[in-house]
Amino acid sequence: ERTDWRLRFITSRLHRKHRKVMNLPRLAKYYAELRITDELEHVSRFLRKMLPRYTPHQLVLTAHAFGIAKLQDKDMMSRIARLIA
Repeated sequence: ERTDWRLRFITSRLHRKHRKVMNLPRLAKYYAELRITDELEHVSRFLRKMLPRYTPHQLVLTAHAFGIAKLQDKDMMSRIARLIA
């Protein structure tokens, strides 16, 4: 449950380290599967800057994470589409 205090505690510790995480698309997928959309939106700020450096597999994983969470970020999806095509 996303309102659980233990999950909030863990994600608050990760909040400061998002810039240091190497595989942000994987972290985004974990956040999406746990239904923590506010953290996924926070990670998307750092994902947006790193998109040109990711492999097509990581780009698809990022799009998949947004699909699982049912979030619509038209700018992010258009950037991913341009990079994959």
